[in-house]
Parts: sequence; C-alpha cells; structure tokens
Amino acid sequence: DHVKPIKSLEVGLAYGISTLFILEKCRQYDGNNKCHVVIEPFSWGDAAIHNIRKEGLENFIDIRNNLSDVVIPTMYLSNERI
Repeated sequence: DHVKPIKSLEVGLAYGISTLFILEKCRQYDGNNKCHVVIEPFSWGDAAIHNIRKEGLENFIDIRNNLSDVVIPTMYLSNERI
C-alpha cells in the first residue's frame, strides 16, 4: 500500500524542483491546504514560487522564512506535528 501523509516537511526550497513533486502528490491525495511546510531562510529568487503558481499548487504550500533551528522548535511548542 502507498503512504498518504497528511502533512509533510521539507528543509530548503532553492529552485523548488523537489517541492513541485511533493506538492503534486498533495494534490493527488486531496491534501489539505498548506499540507506541505517548507523551511527556507534564504532568498533564491522567484523561480520556485513562479513554478509552484504556474502549476496551480500554491494552496498546498506553507513557506516559513526562517532558520530550521528556529522554526522546528516553534512548531513543537505550538503543538504542530508532522
């Protein structure tokens, strides 16, 4: 059987290539809005966001622009689980 996660986490967005594949799976599995959290503290330009929007996947992503050692403890303390 296939694993169908409810929520996923990725550290690093860069140009968004792997993110596109993950977001497509969110769409295929009727994922909830913002089902994929991406932690990206640095700007790589607009290429990733452009491609995500072009594919109509922007509703599935939640980008957190901070360092992972800040975001992950904050998620834990607010009882947000992956």
